[in-house]
Amino acid sequence: MGKQYPKMLQAYQALGAAAAEGNVLDAKTRELIALAVAVTTRCESCISAHAEEAVKAGASEAEVAAALATAIAFKCRCSLYLFFTCIRSI
Repeated sequence: MGKQYPKMLQAYQALGAAAAEGNVLDAKTRELIALAVAVTTRCESCISAHAEEAVKAGASEAEVAAALATAIAFKCRCSLYLFFTCIRSI
């Protein structure tokens, strides 16, 4: 897709670089957050990429598992909230 839409890819890469520049979070923490977001958005290619990058940045298996568990728990809380919102509207 980058060959067809190089400006879109360049803009995406620039956004990522700008977000990382001067970021007080280290690479491992950023990748664990990105992994958690990838799980909640169900982006399979993102999950693989960010899991690999988190490990490269020094994350242990336990840290990856903790990030995944946090994402799953958060997603469940969101679903529970939607459940209660729906029930209240009946």
